[in-house]
Amino acid sequence: MRPLVAHCHLGLGRLYRRTGERERAYEHLTTATAMYREMDIRFWLEKAEAAVKGLALPGERSDGQIRQGRHD
Repeated sequence: MRPLVAHCHLGLGRLYRRTGERERAYEHLTTATAMYREMDIRFWLEKAEAAVKGLALPGERSDGQIRQGRHD
């Protein structure tokens, strides 16, 4: 059941990302990432990590911090 729950979190995170609800998306995506990591499900872990990185705005890191220096 845990893989199914993790997959539901991933799906919800993607949905919230598309609707612009970044905080809720981040919550679900990081939950999915943690669950996939704990279960050592690498294929879906990579997908979840990519989705978390996709939340970053230009000039912002995926962890929400502002980048320093020049951006090209």
